[in-house]
Amino acid sequence: MKLKKMLSLLTSATLFTGLICASPVLQDGTLLFASPIVAEASGTVYSGQTNGIQWNLSSAVTLYLTANTSTREMAIKGSKITGDHVEVTVPDTFTYNNQVYTITGILDNAFSNQTNLGAFKGDPRHIAWIGNSAFAYCTNLTDISFPRRGGKGPVDHIGAGAFSNCTSLAYADCFEAAYIGDGAFSQCSSLQMAWLSNTEYLGSNAFSGCTGLTVIDLTQTALTSISGLAFNGCWSAKTIRLPETVTQINWLAFSNCCALQKIYIPDSVTHIEYGAFAQCTALRTVLMSENIVSIGNSAFYGCNQMRFFVCKNPNASIGYQAVGYANYNGSGTQKINGFVIWGRGGGIQDYASSNGFTYKDVNSIDMNTYTSNFRQYEWSLPNASVNWAKSNKYYFNAQHRPYANTHYGATFAGICSGMAAVSALTANGFISVQSYAPGYSTIRQINQRGYIPDFTKSYVTTVWANLTLMGEYSTEYQNNGPVKFGTEMLRYAEYITYGADKAVFSVHQAGKPGHSMVCFGMEFKQNASDRSSNSYWNGKDARILIYNVNRSSDYKSDYIYVNLTNGSWSWPNTGGYDASRCSFNMGTPESMLACPSGCSPARFLDILSCHG
Repeated sequence: MKLKKMLSLLTSATLFTGLICASPVLQDGTLLFASPIVAEASGTVYSGQTNGIQWNLSSAVTLYLTANTSTREMAIKGSKITGDHVEVTVPDTFTYNNQVYTITGILDNAFSNQTNLGAFKGDPRHIAWIGNSAFAYCTNLTDISFPRRGGKGPVDHIGAGAFSNCTSLAYADCFEAAYIGDGAFSQCSSLQMAWLSNTEYLGSNAFSGCTGLTVIDLTQTALTSISGLAFNGCWSAKTIRLPETVTQINWLAFSNCCALQKIYIPDSVTHIEYGAFAQCTALRTVLMSENIVSIGNSAFYGCNQMRFFVCKNPNASIGYQAVGYANYNGSGTQKINGFVIWGRGGGIQDYASSNGFTYKDVNSIDMNTYTSNFRQYEWSLPNASVNWAKSNKYYFNAQHRPYANTHYGATFAGICSGMAAVSALTANGFISVQSYAPGYSTIRQINQRGYIPDFTKSYVTTVWANLTLMGEYSTEYQNNGPVKFGTEMLRYAEYITYGADKAVFSVHQAGKPGHSMVCFGMEFKQNASDRSSNSYWNGKDARILIYNVNRSSDYKSDYIYVNLTNGSWSWPNTGGYDASRCSFNMGTPESMLACPSGCSPARFLDILSCHG
């Protein structure tokens, strides 16, 4: 049975409608399910130590402080707040006994269970320390912010459980802290993004149960390990990016991240521990570290969508039910049908054999992925406004217009990316030609008729417009000087071949409309039949198999040739584009399609497919 895989640009939109994912906590070695505790606000709430120096910020807010007379510093140790959703605005200094003191810290439990607190703001530019449970169970706290100093906030230390169970916290301006303690933000279910920087220590359970997180970006940190349960139960996290410094991903670190579909494991990683990605039920593609040494028991257990796994280190150890085992709707452990293990012999081959999985050697990849059938789903008309635009404007009908407000009415400038995206989706069976061109069964037929139906124009231009809304990857794969592919992108192109995936890559010159191709995978020079006769191979190790959306044949010059050592590349058929000035854009759900106003993935597909 041919496995159909969702094109990378739309994977988030179809797989998880109605998905129920529960967040476990560990107690005496047993996984239990936890519900957040929500406390109701009352007339007056006291927190922390309410004795010593008293500071009446307002009629509703009283802070209690402790002083260091030698350094002229004070720390907040307690609070009394009257009223609901009160904003506490703290100055940077406090005058006591005619002496000016600087506020430098928030001690343990200072605002814990302070359900009257709605926001913590002001000008506390020297607060460097937030103590254990300092804001724990502040269930009505929505945001906390500190002044920026040269782009960096002052907070350097966030204690254990500092913001745990702040279930309304949507904004926390303190993610630059070098130290983030155990459970610091656990059960903060309203947080949507965790962009950490400068972090050197991240405690266990630090963000566990943050069910609203969609983006977890650790690339600007100096972390060498991801602690156990650090991001467990982050159900909504579609994007997880790891730093090149990390060497170990600990037990259950990203378990139950149910929306995650693809993860790049940097080559710095050598150990993935027990259950690190267990129950990531949508995870399909793991771009595995080339230097992996061990993969623990159940590391990828319950990754129900995964159909293949690659491990190139023959000396790597792989644990019990580490990959290839699913748990469908609580029905118990099952082997994933048709699961394929790719490797170079050794332990990975032994694992495949002992578990009854198909094993394939990465040095003998089947490259027969370019099929004549796919050409039935290829656009061949040129990108002219007469074909795709209405009065030289982007064309949107009523069904598609809400998804392209940014570009509605803009001057027409090209449509390649939308054409490539729709072609790939159609060829992979995720949408039908009928859904956007009633009466036609192939894209070729539409073009042969000499005109493009309005629904088709609207459909394709909608994809194009949404594709250009977000540019997360627009510069990631280029450097000043010679343009280079990033390691992640090269590995993804290679893994497309292992998994029989197809994806959209866009080549575009700065300030000009994109020109897109559909990528079929990567062919290594050692496997190529023309490795001796084709001059395009000079200095290159592999080529990305593509088709140009405006060409109907697969010429050698259509391929992109890459050097796997330094990431440099060349595209012989530049099609009028200057390859030395091009950037390379890798299509992903986050960057290629924008879903406005928080619409659901199902709703996005419904509208895009003219269904509602």
